[in-house]
Amino acid sequence: FNAKAARRSMQRVYNLGYFEDVNIKLNPGREPNGVEVEISVVEMNTGTFGIGAGYSNADGFVGMVSIGDKNFRGIGDKINLRWEFGGEDNKNYDFSYTRPWLDDKETSATINLYDITNEYADYNIDGDEIARYDKKRRGQEITFSRRTHNEFVSNYITLKNRDDIYKGEADGYEGDPNQYYEPGFNKSDKFEKDWMPEDYRERRKENFGVTRSITFGRVYDSRDNIYDPHEGKRIGYSVEWAGGMGGDFDFTKWTADWRYYYRAGGESVWALNLGAGYASGDMPLSQRFIMGGSDTLRGYEDDQFRGNSMLKATLEYRFPIVKKVQGVLFTDNGYAWDKRHEDEFDMGLLKNSYGVGLRINSPLGPVKLDYGYGEDGGKFHFSFGGQF
Repeated sequence: FNAKAARRSMQRVYNLGYFEDVNIKLNPGREPNGVEVEISVVEMNTGTFGIGAGYSNADGFVGMVSIGDKNFRGIGDKINLRWEFGGEDNKNYDFSYTRPWLDDKETSATINLYDITNEYADYNIDGDEIARYDKKRRGQEITFSRRTHNEFVSNYITLKNRDDIYKGEADGYEGDPNQYYEPGFNKSDKFEKDWMPEDYRERRKENFGVTRSITFGRVYDSRDNIYDPHEGKRIGYSVEWAGGMGGDFDFTKWTADWRYYYRAGGESVWALNLGAGYASGDMPLSQRFIMGGSDTLRGYEDDQFRGNSMLKATLEYRFPIVKKVQGVLFTDNGYAWDKRHEDEFDMGLLKNSYGVGLRINSPLGPVKLDYGYGEDGGKFHFSFGGQF
């Protein structure tokens, strides 16, 4: 009997995501020095359902339905479907299905299908908005992963076929001369003229089109709780290659991500996230490294900085407030360099911010509320999803 191995087994059961609580009890065994291990669990509701509706003069009635289950049919499969309908041309969907155990080697497979049209905003390096437009994101992705002989290490491969389509100015911006992808764009003084495309069609061609790629990755994950880690680490490396597969872009993208967690007494935690990335070749806007917003650099606009190289560092102090509510103090640092008009990894361009936040475990899933203060003032960020 190994107490450390028993504790890890309990963590793995909890990380399945099917139970609210997992406890282990050690009873005297029948054999000398033997132990009977008794594990008790409290099942949780693994299914989710959401519905919403809205109305606007531009789109009319718009509805949304989302449904998911991380223990579909009781066999551990995970399924999620989000469907939006109504409006002038609103038939968005995002579907994913995961089979976690294809064979006795713990091979898992995930398929993701999506066709989504949303409104996007692009910013220049000064944080000025230069385009607000509708973009259709349509594609298919399939991922296979397998655990190695080391239970903490997994390898994975992802095949991606994605098409980003420019659909025109957002409602209310038609004829605006400040739209970067339209003929009337007049903010060229914000850019270096030696790299900026002279024709708006070239800008569209540069940032929209088909991406067909293959990604290889390796992850080491020893976190005690993947949903709310208090100790352990997660280290991931990946390389994505797009070229010679019939797409519109040809690039190679390298990414590294390090996450460390340390107990700070009681249920408080220090969490550190470091990251780096570099890419060569011809990358569309949607595939470049991004910094800014709720997931990377709070206190700045969402996806404000885009480029072919990236560095980031986030430090958070997390502490409990009441049941299912957690407080956060944080500092973010990082930048994404655009090699067309910036020196790659110019440390003088790094941005930083600091702030406070809340993490709420709601019935609809984890909710993140943050207020970050950057060089141009403070910004409030709201998003669904877990933290790093």
